[in-house]
Amino acid sequence: KAEEAKNRHKPRQNGRGQKGRRRKNGTDVHRDDNSTDSDRKGRRTRTCTYFALSFVAMYSLSSVFTMSSRLLLLYSNMTSFTMYTPQQPMWEVRSIFKVPAKPDTTIIDRLRQTLNQNETRYNDFFSQCNPTVQVEITVEVLMTAAGADTAADGNNTDSQSTIVRWTIQSLDENGNRKTVGGDEFFPIYFDENRLKHNPMYGRHIPTAVAKVKDNQDGTYALKFTEPPYDKPITTLFGHGTLELWFVYTCGMADIPRPFKDDWLDGGYLYTKHLHTNITSPPQVHKFRRPKALDNDPRLDLSKYRRVICFGDSIMNQLCGSYNNGRSYLFKYENMEVGRKVGDVLRRDIWRGQAMTYLDQWHGAVFND
Repeated sequence: KAEEAKNRHKPRQNGRGQKGRRRKNGTDVHRDDNSTDSDRKGRRTRTCTYFALSFVAMYSLSSVFTMSSRLLLLYSNMTSFTMYTPQQPMWEVRSIFKVPAKPDTTIIDRLRQTLNQNETRYNDFFSQCNPTVQVEITVEVLMTAAGADTAADGNNTDSQSTIVRWTIQSLDENGNRKTVGGDEFFPIYFDENRLKHNPMYGRHIPTAVAKVKDNQDGTYALKFTEPPYDKPITTLFGHGTLELWFVYTCGMADIPRPFKDDWLDGGYLYTKHLHTNITSPPQVHKFRRPKALDNDPRLDLSKYRRVICFGDSIMNQLCGSYNNGRSYLFKYENMEVGRKVGDVLRRDIWRGQAMTYLDQWHGAVFND
């Protein structure tokens, strides 16, 4: 027994006759000579116990999470959840109509004439965009959350909460919906109360004129505004007529000279169509004076002693809209509107012939 007790406290020898075990760097690691086998067994027992307790704890947590997910799934099956999402506008289609009722193929004949009956040039130009010969107009009214009708009655509605949306969808000669932009329209709306001859102006005064926004996908948004040169009529009948002008198609207006030198004209369509008995009138907005006039008084042409409008048809119309040259709808008294200049308005030649016309037509004003 004394020998066993002596050997029990004797340090162990490794295979190389060295005490203890070796570190990687070659130094010896000695166990505590005072530690007994029972002590070492106790430490191993405690370590195993810690591992067992950790395993039991992890298993218990996993069971809790699994049970919770099952309870949540069970509860979700018993109860229906509704996610909160912002309410989308509820648009109600009031009317859909086509202008004109049938495709106007005379537009294609006019375009062929513009390109001098050159079929190759015509096919090349309209290879990516078919000419617009008809449109489909959709009139929609925004509905309130309670479902109440908020349709405009045709009167000015800037102070009201009504929203009426007019949208144009361009169509080709086969009635297909176009998916590209580039068309130009001039929509005019006449309320029935204004469809009467005005001896002062010599023509019908429009209730509203639309500003057209090209969505570049074959559709166009219309925003109607009362004309600025006439007092608005407060009493409207709520039904009337749409006068729609087809002005350009497939971006022909954006092509500058000299690329149009071989064309017979500028590519304008100058085609008008009417649609009567409109019972869902557009929302008419008030005309708002441009803020630039207030910020820069030089833009107010009424302050000048004399203003010469020298240009083509667009310039003449900006200076004064008239009826067959006889009576003006609006024009400042200080404005002088001459003849249309025409083809000489080009960067390469305007300094020559255009200046000659300017001196011939308006030289007296310059010399005054």
